[in-house]
Amino acid sequence: MGIRTFIISAAAYMLCTIPSLASVPDGFIQINNNTGLSNSSVTSIFQDSDDVMWFGTWNGLNRYDGASIIQYHPQATEKNSISHQVIRSIAEDSRGYLWVATDFGINRMDRTDGSFDAFFLGYDRPYIYEEGIFSCTISAGGTVAAARKGGQISVFDYESGNFRLLEGCEGLTVTAVLFFDAYGRLWVLTEDNTVARMSVSKGHASDIAVTDMPALHGRLHFDGYDRIWYQSGEKLYCMDIYDPDPEMADSGLRIRSTLNSIRNMDGEIFLCTTGGCYVSGKGPDLERLTEEEIPVWSVFRGSQNILWLGTDGKGVLKEKYRPEFISALDRQVGRKFPVRAIAIDRKGTVYIGSKGGGLSILPMGGGIFHNLDVGPGKTYNSVLALEISGERVYVGTDGDGLLY
Repeated sequence: MGIRTFIISAAAYMLCTIPSLASVPDGFIQINNNTGLSNSSVTSIFQDSDDVMWFGTWNGLNRYDGASIIQYHPQATEKNSISHQVIRSIAEDSRGYLWVATDFGINRMDRTDGSFDAFFLGYDRPYIYEEGIFSCTISAGGTVAAARKGGQISVFDYESGNFRLLEGCEGLTVTAVLFFDAYGRLWVLTEDNTVARMSVSKGHASDIAVTDMPALHGRLHFDGYDRIWYQSGEKLYCMDIYDPDPEMADSGLRIRSTLNSIRNMDGEIFLCTTGGCYVSGKGPDLERLTEEEIPVWSVFRGSQNILWLGTDGKGVLKEKYRPEFISALDRQVGRKFPVRAIAIDRKGTVYIGSKGGGLSILPMGGGIFHNLDVGPGKTYNSVLALEISGERVYVGTDGDGLLY
């Protein structure tokens, strides 16, 4: 089914972090086509319900479990392969299927066997290539809505296993389905330069409201929380989707490069642009997260609060995971020492032995931090081994024997 598997070896993984790659930001590691990614231009990032990462690129879909990458490509001789190599979006429905929008068709993927079912929503011009004409979004309740540019809205019928037109909105010709909001309303962009929102239930649309947009010369972007964004020149405009009478207003944010996507994650606004990735808090000032020469397409905050960036040409940038107790250790000790041993007792207390930093004791659930000096040795204040037996902690030092 057009599947290729790549194991990421330790050596290959370290190649992504060597100093010669100066454009990789501090605190990130790189996953690209040199380490098994099908293409280094990453359009979309998603994490499924099993915590597996998925990367959509300009040349294939990629599954990444932390150790290996599986690539999915279209194959003309295989009916159940993905329908096109350019991936636009990835989402998961309430039944565990992945929905992948490509430049030619919407694909439903069965993750158990890697097979795809493709849906073309009445599109009958496969010989004419058009970028980004298919779109798909999923509600919290599991409703899958899709559209092709210049067509009508369709919803997936699980009983028949196919899409059918959404009733009650037959007069709307859409450019794209955008998203479902927290109230379950579907938002779409129409060809009449308006944004329409509607309630969707059992294949029928109701309570349709339309908002006129300014003359659009670019894309609309939903930040995943409460606002639709639009760029005009250096200015970024936004619209509160929960306002009873929403309209575009100047956000106060300014960027010189082109906005590719935007995400609001825990109050921080991440702007992915052709000139890098920026982060905004509550004020108008922007903090640069990547260098200007790294165009960024997508951003995702995954499990363990890890940040993932999809770049145009540099692959995926993954934030290095740093457990909170390690950060707490750095704050308390004030200096960083090479760790030589770690042990955890039945109460969850963490014991950390380091070269030069002695023995650090940190209650996992919080509490008083202790740092103990183990004295001189071949290297001063160094712990090389730890072992817990019952209520005792045995500490092997560098030259001063065994302590407990």
